[in-house]
Formats: sequence, C-alpha cells, structure tokens
Amino acid sequence: MRNKFEGDLTEEFRSIHESIDDCLRNRKDCKSKIPTIEETVNNFNKKIYSYDYEMLAMIRQEKIGSFIK
Repeated sequence: MRNKFEGDLTEEFRSIHESIDDCLRNRKDCKSKIPTIEETVNNFNKKIYSYDYEMLAMIRQEKIGSFIK
C-alpha cells in the first residue's frame, strides 16, 4: 500500500497540484483548462476511494501495518 501511495498516487497528486498552480499563475489562460482539471480530479477521486477501500479491507483482515499478526 505504501508503494502504491508513494508511486502512482503521489505522482497524480503532484500533477493535479501543478495544473491548479499553473492555472492560478496564468489566470487569463485558466478558464479553458478548468474542465480538464475537474475531469482529472474526478477520475483521481475514484482512485483514492478505491485505495482507501483496499486499505480498510486490509486493516479489517489484520494484514497491514501494526495490525499484522
């Protein structure tokens, strides 16, 4: 789970942050980028939900972190 978080998910967080930051810096060009940013965030939310669900399942099964027996 740590590798998944520190790999793909962290990269997507970074990419979304850069898109938003770029939009804020270049406000005149931002309006056309908003739909793409919103779509990216909405798709990413699904991945985060899935990650959270998987993490909770592993905790319930005592297969992760300090819960490992």
